[in-house]
Amino acid sequence: LASRSDVEVCALSRSVLVLLAAIGMYRPLGEALLPRAAAALRAMPPVLIMARCVAEHCPWGYDLLAAHLLRPAARCAHAASLPAATPRLPAQSESVATFYNATLYPAWHAPETFGFLPCTIGERIRRQVPVGFTWPHEGLDRHQVLVAGSGSGHQVAQLLVTYTACDVTCIDLSANSLAYAEQQLGRCLPREMHRIRSLTADLSALPVSCDRAGNDGGNDGGEGGGGGGGGGTALGRRFHLVCCIGVLHHVHEPAAALVRLVRSSLLPGGLLQLATYSKLSVGTWRPRARALLHTMLPTVVDSTGELLRQPTSAELRSARERVALLANRGADEVRAGGDRGGDDAEVARWLLQFEEFFCDGGVRDLLFHPQETAFTLLELRDMLAAAGLVPVSVFFQDARTDERARRAYREAGGVDAAQSDLARWHALEEHDNDLFGRMHCLYARCA
Repeated sequence: LASRSDVEVCALSRSVLVLLAAIGMYRPLGEALLPRAAAALRAMPPVLIMARCVAEHCPWGYDLLAAHLLRPAARCAHAASLPAATPRLPAQSESVATFYNATLYPAWHAPETFGFLPCTIGERIRRQVPVGFTWPHEGLDRHQVLVAGSGSGHQVAQLLVTYTACDVTCIDLSANSLAYAEQQLGRCLPREMHRIRSLTADLSALPVSCDRAGNDGGNDGGEGGGGGGGGGTALGRRFHLVCCIGVLHHVHEPAAALVRLVRSSLLPGGLLQLATYSKLSVGTWRPRARALLHTMLPTVVDSTGELLRQPTSAELRSARERVALLANRGADEVRAGGDRGGDDAEVARWLLQFEEFFCDGGVRDLLFHPQETAFTLLELRDMLAAAGLVPVSVFFQDARTDERARRAYREAGGVDAAQSDLARWHALEEHDNDLFGRMHCLYARCA
């Protein structure tokens, strides 16, 4: 490709398009192309790109160039225009924002519904908790939902196609992620775009209001209440449901951030849907994985397992290749590469169980995140109480796991119908570290 002139590349002959497709399967074309060629292609009218691709009998070429060059350029412009709900980011949050601005995760193309039929929020929760669920906001014509840490929008897409009669506010540290989310949502669910709005925001910087009814509590006001949520918050309204999935463990001082999130956004009687890394589960493999990474990338991960910097693309490819060799061929064949033998091979096989390992953004999020912690259920119980939340119930990602776990809860002496005793669940998880998988998932109600 480097031997082709800018004019040749922009002519988009069939041979050039095939070459671009081959490279694009492994590297972003914005990085692979010479800067002048990439800029020239971005500047071309989309209709001209389409015409040249069709003329070469390669209509797929337009989709390729749109995904690699045109849409990313549009995202950058849109990201700069998104409104902010919180002030400039502190240093602790800036590293996370930088990470997700450079790492889109997960990349997605369609929202899966997992067989769920569209229903209201209350109906969905009643299907997930083991006892009749009552909710003070049940009778409203429309609910307000906040997705706190909405990332690339995959969860938002699932929510839009499975929850009815609700509007969704998306907040995230990363403006690039929010722009990607709106772009994908507009492509996949154009008829639902009127239901969402996006704001950049830092959970740890949301202003705390003492007035949970939604009246002015000393914060800057915003737009109207929207179905029961009053003004007086940085987000402009309060919410009947706040979803915080896979986010709190990436926040500096998570306990304080949870208090801020609840007091700035959740209505009395409102629900928090929370999912955080399990310390007991992650602790079975993560320290050993970081030790393995230190042997492979000592300038990226130090001897204590601390992340020093992000790996380059070349370093990441090399590490993933060596992990695959360890897992699939055994330790003897890669011992010359400096790996430690049988224990490393076991860790490598464990890492290959994670689907995130097989894509760039996924493996960075899994193994090279700049800010990460995990919690036991006892720690979560105390954090929820400090934020004025009462557990409603835990939930699981699939029916078989749900049935097995709830049976274990009853056999361990759990008699509460809601099965919401986090201390009892913690005791069960101590005996079975994989009971919840990597993440605890639960609902809690605002008192």
